[in-house]
Amino acid sequence: MQRLAIIDPGLYEVGGHHAALLNTIAVKEQEIPVEITIYSSLHIAEELHDFAHRQNLKINPWFNSNFYQHFDDNANFKSAAINAFIRGLALEFKSAIVDMLAGVAVGDNVIFWYPCVNWEHASALSLALSQLVDFQQYVDCACKHKICSMFMSQQPEQKFANLPYETSFRRLNKLSNVELFASDWELREYLESLNIKVSGIHPCYLLPWSCIKSAKEKYVSAENSSRTFLLYMGDAKENKGFTLLPALIQSLSAKHSKDVKFVVQYTMTWSSPELAKAEQQLNELVEQIENFELHKAFWSVGELIRILSSTDLIFCTYEASAYYFKSSGLAWLASFFNIPVLLRGESWLTREFSRLHHPFEVSPTLTYSTQLLEKAISQTTEYRSSLFLEPIDWLYEN
Repeated sequence: MQRLAIIDPGLYEVGGHHAALLNTIAVKEQEIPVEITIYSSLHIAEELHDFAHRQNLKINPWFNSNFYQHFDDNANFKSAAINAFIRGLALEFKSAIVDMLAGVAVGDNVIFWYPCVNWEHASALSLALSQLVDFQQYVDCACKHKICSMFMSQQPEQKFANLPYETSFRRLNKLSNVELFASDWELREYLESLNIKVSGIHPCYLLPWSCIKSAKEKYVSAENSSRTFLLYMGDAKENKGFTLLPALIQSLSAKHSKDVKFVVQYTMTWSSPELAKAEQQLNELVEQIENFELHKAFWSVGELIRILSSTDLIFCTYEASAYYFKSSGLAWLASFFNIPVLLRGESWLTREFSRLHHPFEVSPTLTYSTQLLEKAISQTTEYRSSLFLEPIDWLYEN
């Protein structure tokens, strides 16, 4: 029996790439002869938990640690608080692995997949795995650990800022049956520059790519004389430009009568006075502007495909400085669906679009040219193709 354990302590809120992975697994799980168990946060949203059960996915709420608690604490990586967090998370990693192995027969093939790891999680995981080397059931099982790194230092030019990445991921490199993968080209180069062994680039798991073609053709073939502009998608955050939306929509609606439909989708996980004000303004605008659609919930796989398949232009309102060394799934969704993108400034996204040979323009005022709408689609490259492999198939082929 082939078994897959997805270890994802960050799976708790309705939104973002953790929830997207759950949706992708739900679609693919019906097609593959693999028994899947998901270890999530103890605080997983009831909506996600219920969705998993409706899809007959085995999900174990397990981790009490706040996955992103120290995400921005690179400068304090030796602090007592971070060391305590790492030790606590290591115990939870270890207990999840032991729990998975309790139901496994000797010789069974088990893959442990960690879909999103930063340096502090890598440090905790290396500690957990090193404590299992003398655990007989772990030794008897044919275990493989596939670890997906998604983040890099936001100050890669400073040696001190790279130290936590260098030390934590090198420890993982020393362990047997452990493979490390990067989420994108730039991250792989960064890790390798620190003498960290990277086995390759893992597929983007935001959607079940092989299931999309027919659905995409279905929506594209529908008659639609107007254009659709996607102005925002994802968690409502200030550094993603959520507070800019009311003014942007008013400006665009003044230029276009009904020949363009404006679409905004968001989930409000962490509110603030600024975000709440923007949300209120959006609620008012949707009542005033007929060709403005406001979606306040996480899109299902089908909804995401339907919208992106009919979208003509994506406005990326992200602050360039916040995403200068930070990746975003928006780049890969735009590339897969061949949607040109308008951005506020140069960042990781513009560099990634260049690597993917994908059409984009940069304008601080978010003013696009008509030529952008007519530019050629993304060119197929080996790198681009690797991003859109099926995650489950990739796990068992590598």
